[in-house]
This record gives sequence, C-alpha cells and structure tokens, in this order.
Amino acid sequence: VTINDGGDDRILPISIGGTTEWKPGYTVTYSLSTSQEEGDYVLSVSADPNVGYQGETDKGITVESYKQSYYGTKVPVGWTCTYSIDGETDRNSAGEEITAFTNGVSNPTTFSTTSKISISKINPVSMVEKNTHTAALRAASEIGTEDSPYNLSNQTNGATTSIEYTSNCYIVSHPGYYCFPLVYGNAIKNSTTNAAAYTSNAAEPNTFVNHLGNQITDPYIETATGTTAKDAVIVWQDAYNLVMPKSVKIIEKDGKRFVMFQISKDYICQGNSVIAVRDNSGTIMWSWHIWVTDHDIKQTNKVVNHFGTTFQMIPYEVGFCDPDQLDYSKTKRNIVVTFTQKGNSYKSAQIVLKQSQPEAFTPEELTIRAPYYQFGRKDPICPYDGIGSKDMTQYNCTEQGYSFSRKSGPVSLEEGIKQPYTHFYNQDKDWNSYVSTITTSHGKYNLELWDAGNTYTDRVDESFKPVTKTVYDPSPVGFKMPPSTFFTGFTQSGIQEYGSSYFISNSPSSPDYKS
Repeated sequence: VTINDGGDDRILPISIGGTTEWKPGYTVTYSLSTSQEEGDYVLSVSADPNVGYQGETDKGITVESYKQSYYGTKVPVGWTCTYSIDGETDRNSAGEEITAFTNGVSNPTTFSTTSKISISKINPVSMVEKNTHTAALRAASEIGTEDSPYNLSNQTNGATTSIEYTSNCYIVSHPGYYCFPLVYGNAIKNSTTNAAAYTSNAAEPNTFVNHLGNQITDPYIETATGTTAKDAVIVWQDAYNLVMPKSVKIIEKDGKRFVMFQISKDYICQGNSVIAVRDNSGTIMWSWHIWVTDHDIKQTNKVVNHFGTTFQMIPYEVGFCDPDQLDYSKTKRNIVVTFTQKGNSYKSAQIVLKQSQPEAFTPEELTIRAPYYQFGRKDPICPYDGIGSKDMTQYNCTEQGYSFSRKSGPVSLEEGIKQPYTHFYNQDKDWNSYVSTITTSHGKYNLELWDAGNTYTDRVDESFKPVTKTVYDPSPVGFKMPPSTFFTGFTQSGIQEYGSSYFISNSPSSPDYKS
C-alpha cells in the first residue's frame, strides 16, 4: 500500500489475507485508520462540583464511557469508581462521609450513564478546644495501658483481678485504656452476685429478661445465655472519636471477659458513648453507657422530701455536658471521585466535588445537654443538639450500620435491649408490650423495671419501701432511680399542685440519688 501525505510516497507493507477467506461473489473491504486499534476509547465525566455543608443525596455524575469505531458507532464500555477525601487513600465502599455511591457499571447498555453519590452533612468544627472542661480532661494523667486496662468495675485499684460493683453506666474522667466486665447492669454488688437486681416478684414473672427474652439467671451475660459474644462495637457517640473505634474489643483477663476501649488524650472531651457486645449473628446482647466528664459526681446535693426523708442527689443529670460552640465557617472538604474504564482502555477521569460552608457563617451556641431516658430502659437516648428539635450529631457509628432513629411501638423488652439505638414511641401508652398484672391509674404498667419487687401503684416513701436498683437502671455505680416521693418536698402539700404559691423555692432537681 502506497500513501502520499503531500510529500514523499510512503510504502506500508501489510498482509491483507489474515483469517478472511476470499470467496467468489463476495466483496471484502479493508480500511485504514490513524488509531492503533479498531476504535478509540472515550471516557468523560461531568457534574455540578458544589455541595452544601448539609450534604446531598443521590448527587448525579454523568459518565460517558464508550469505544468509538472507525465508522462512527459508539460501543458502551463498563467502568469502576472509587473516591478519596482530602487526599486520603481511595475507597471503594460507602462510609461515614459518603453514605452511598455507585461503584461501577459492568455492562452498560448506553454509552452515557449516571453515577450517584450521597454525601453526608459536613461535621462542624467544634470549638471544644477552647472549652475549659476539655482542657481539664486533656491535662489529666492517663490511666491504664493497652496491656493492662483500668477495670471500671473495680473502684479500689482498677485491677482486673476483682469485680466489685457493675452498672449500665461507667464514668470516665481521664484519658487512657479502660475495661468493664460482660455483666448485666448492677448484677454484681460488693464483689458478689446481686440476684435482687434481676429477681421479679411473684405477680410479675419474667420482668428481667435478656436479649433472647429469657429470664436473667446469672450476672454474666455469656453464662446466662449460653452464647459467646463475638465482638464489641460503638453503637453511637456524640463526640468524634470520644471512644476510639478501633480500640473497642473483647479481651480476657484473669479468667474473666471484658470489653476494652481507649479514650485518647487527643480527643477526650465531655460526651457520651454507647458500646455493645454482639453474638455471631451480629445481634446486640447488651450495651453500656460511657459518660466522659470532668465533674465530680460525688459532690452530691441534699434533698429532703415532704415526709422528711433525706436523699443525696447526683449533682448533674446522667450524661450531662456543658455548653459548647459549633463553627461551620472553617469546615470544608474535597471529594475526588475517580472513574476507570474496563477492558483494554485503562483510561481514567476524575471530578472534584467541593463541600464547604460560606465564610460568613456565625458559630452556633449549644446549650447544656444530656441524654433522655425512657421509663424502664437502661440505654440513653441521643440528646438534642442544643439548638432546636434536632438530635446531636452522631459519630463513629455508621461503620457498623447504626444510626439513632425512632420507631413506632410497642415492642418486647428483649427488642428494646437489641436496639439501644432506637427510641420506641407509643402515644399515651407504654413503649413495651409487656402485659402487667397490676393496674395503675394510667393502665397496666410494669412497675418493677426500675424498682425490683415493686407492686405499689401510689406514692411510697423510701423510709417504708426502699427502691431496689435493677439491671435496667441507667444510673452509674453508687446511684439509683428515686422513689415516687422524691420530689414531694417541692410543694407545700406534698402532692401535685398548680400555681407558684404552692411551690417551695430554691429546691434542687435531679432524678437520681445515691444508693
């Protein structure tokens, strides 16, 4: 074949036989192309690169991926997709920042397809660094090590050789490594089995059940269920890396099984975290509340009720956090989405999505906050954010698929245990479906959930019937829920009143008192 490009003739020696057979009556057509292959590969991507700090669901990225033949036809070519955030390594699966995305199309039917990506709300910059409480926590000495974590159930010396007092809530005020035993609530008291914490009265059988719906018969979770816990995870927490996610694990020390976790000196601040243990199927068996605070809750307040009974009240709500500020003005991130063609092309294309907040944004003031609690449940409900009717931002939980939510009830007691991340609502009725044998003025409610053995439907003073703390009590070690007469000292008559003239001024208020 001789080619003249306007200058000298160029001879191209080629074979035109190949595998094609020249048959009589047929025409075989050969063509010349400047490309090295049968067609040129084309890959291009386009999208609006701007994303607001509130995030965006199913943001569309147009992907054109095809092979252009010599005759002008377009043959669709598959592609894969990865993303990176602020220069980090590429990821091919969803996470906390990118909650969902199309990671590829194998056999597209058209050359133009749409890749969808869902971007979460960008977390504001907390001004907690300037918080005096944070400064106090970060200045505190570290406790425990990874090899020898501090045992929160041993207030004497933190050694794992002894389990003295257990609870559903443990308080941490220093950075370091900690652990607690796989024990139901306060089922161990003064180093011995506290069977009263999970023993029902004759009228209310099977009140204190485990995640299987069976009556609790032993303090140790794995012994009571006959099931070995597979792992421990963060369910939710209201401060980033409050509990370091990768540090949460089940360990064995001195013949006992514990959950270990780390509170990093770089991240410690006031906050709340819920940690759970799961079985082989991923079902939550039990969970605990970690309350990080620099406040000394042993400085209790004296409260005297209408009957003259004296209580020592916890000085702060369980899970209390002081005010903070959130600043969005310095918050931004770049999300680089990379598309790679399949086949022999190996072409790639990128688009950079820019998520940011206008510089003129004013920092938001957060009020004091603390978790909420449902009657009879041991787990805290995610606190509101101090600005409006919105939940606090939750951190380090989406990796395990958890996110705090609300669902319609009622549900069984065991379902409440398996879903510590859910607020069950049932308007004008109880959240749980337990059928009580005792009728109160509000219906048939189980009166034992926070007071084992209780059958009284009216106010009963602590001096007559002390509250028996249960395995469902959300209070930390040394405290329990109050009796029905706790607040009677707030009014002159000791009963419910309306109007300011009936109330006694300067009375403290808090739901818990020292046990």
